Amino acid sequence: LRFPWEQEGLTGPSPCQCTTCSDFSTVRVPSAFQMAVSTAFSPSACGRASLLYACLSVLLLSEASAQWQRKLAKAKEKGLKGYDLIDELDVWYGSNSPAYRGPHSILDSLGTRDGRVTVQDWLAAGLPEAHFHYFDKNGDGLMDEHEAHSWHQQRQPARTMNLSEVKNPPKGHLKPLGAWKDPLPSEGLVYTKPYPHPREFWRKHMDGYLPAVLKGAQHGWPAMNWTREELARRFGWVDCKLEPKVEARGNDTAYADLDTISPSHRLNISEYLRVEEGKNMYVVSIVPQAMAWEVAHPSVLLCGSRREMLNKRTKPPYTKTKHEYPHESNFDWMTHVFEANLWIATGYTRSQFHYDKEWNVNCLLSGTKRWFFLDPFEYDKELQWSRGN
Repeated sequence: LRFPWEQEGLTGPSPCQCTTCSDFSTVRVPSAFQMAVSTAFSPSACGRASLLYACLSVLLLSEASAQWQRKLAKAKEKGLKGYDLIDELDVWYGSNSPAYRGPHSILDSLGTRDGRVTVQDWLAAGLPEAHFHYFDKNGDGLMDEHEAHSWHQQRQPARTMNLSEVKNPPKGHLKPLGAWKDPLPSEGLVYTKPYPHPREFWRKHMDGYLPAVLKGAQHGWPAMNWTREELARRFGWVDCKLEPKVEARGNDTAYADLDTISPSHRLNISEYLRVEEGKNMYVVSIVPQAMAWEVAHPSVLLCGSRREMLNKRTKPPYTKTKHEYPHESNFDWMTHVFEANLWIATGYTRSQFHYDKEWNVNCLLSGTKRWFFLDPFEYDKELQWSRGN
């Protein structure tokens, strides 16, 4: 079978040596479709059922390829080229992120369709040649899958980037996030016990969207005794969800260690502590009740109303509505904790630039964690998010 935009060969395992299976064991498909074809041609008992399944999968892939071809034809009718053409062909718009190999496949399909992306393929798409050399980070004259994915995620600011800055980069280039300027002063944002009155704290930090550091808030918690040995002895049975500790959204290679050690991406704490050293994985999981008894919450944050809340469907100034999560004992107050998570890791961990639900409280029991805060009200238009939400 040959798709309208053929990308690279994929040879699926032949379940047996019969003529029928052998005829369907080699298929040429775009790499964006590899997972589905690999599933369709996975080893299984030979028979009409497996053959029908394979045929149905191929038909679905053919339809996806046809949809892409229609997008390409419509873009050419409009006379689109360059970044406008790439935007028109973005079949992942509105989803979490593009398929890791997808941008590479699109660039190749607009050119020679030989499984590689060269400067000729790039120019065939109408993209500036200088941009090819900028994103060809290893300088080998080929845009590999990682480079193509990186370019695709950055293509909006790339349209207008000033390449003269490459030889004279602005302050902070290729430095830790925030290195382009000195940090803002922290006076008035760091507290030690006794903490201020909750009303004062909420007005300043919650209403004002300001970060705060509550030093010593966790002192006296039983959780402060959670050493590796103590965790294994008392909570080794706790089942936890695992994630790559060096994150790479959109790049499944970050899951190589996890997929090998635990394909379900779950281990109990005892087993995790036994095998995690040197592996790209860490615990990011809901705190079980057995452990939650040993963790408290700073009282200065606990006086949120449980009777009413801001109506998120209105615009500022917001109206109020009945609280979605009233207190089970009918208290007027006691802040609703939406989710309590447990992180366990050793060594260097790194998340990519992202945002979470507002008003987070992070408590460090052991180790060091570096935070960088950026005002989204000021910089939202300039931030390049990996897809999602």
